[in-house]
Amino acid sequence: MDQLTSRLLLYGDLRGGSILEELAAVFSDWKKGACPKASLVRRTYDQVKRLLDLATDYGFDEDLWQSYLTFLLMTNENSFSLITERVGALEGSVNHFAENDFQVFHALFHYDFAPFEADLGTDCFSTLRSYRAIAKHERRYNKAVSEKVRDLRYAYAAFQRAFFAKGGWKLSITCGDALLVYLSIYKPEHLINGTNAEVERTVQKIWNELVSRAFSNREIAVVEDPKGTDQNDEI
Repeated sequence: MDQLTSRLLLYGDLRGGSILEELAAVFSDWKKGACPKASLVRRTYDQVKRLLDLATDYGFDEDLWQSYLTFLLMTNENSFSLITERVGALEGSVNHFAENDFQVFHALFHYDFAPFEADLGTDCFSTLRSYRAIAKHERRYNKAVSEKVRDLRYAYAAFQRAFFAKGGWKLSITCGDALLVYLSIYKPEHLINGTNAEVERTVQKIWNELVSRAFSNREIAVVEDPKGTDQNDEI
């Protein structure tokens, strides 16, 4: 995990000992064998407790780990997020650094905690990944933030399903980079409110250009009539 977080640039300013920063330090010490297992477990539980408190404050449910990472993406202020929040996606060199960071977050979203849990005899991360929160009155948590985190996490999951179903794993463009291309054309609501079939159709509309983006920085164009493209074509 520490090897991933060290690659963050725009989103690398994790001030105040964030949960992610502290967990990365725990995983670093675990790999080095530089700390007793009992101490590693204690440090891990301290951060899990912080994550649970955050989940209570903002009403996170289901996958708390991905909800937390989505929350970080939403609340971190940097040169990329501040500009895109005000005027939307624009072409610029900063996108190169943003794409790098989104690749890191994609890897963190799907981080394999199994070896760590097996070695230390804990299942805390497995539990966080399939969490069932106790029902709370909406006045007990920040409902607006909770809904935005949930919608963004669902949007990413919806795009990921469509991207890999179409064969995105064959391309040299990551799912995160492909999502940036998608969001430069379509609003997030297409992913949040659309059915699986509708999302697949919109991904199909830009598929040829996603293939091109895997090899160049050409501007993306929408294919208005994707019916002529065989969805089973090999890349």
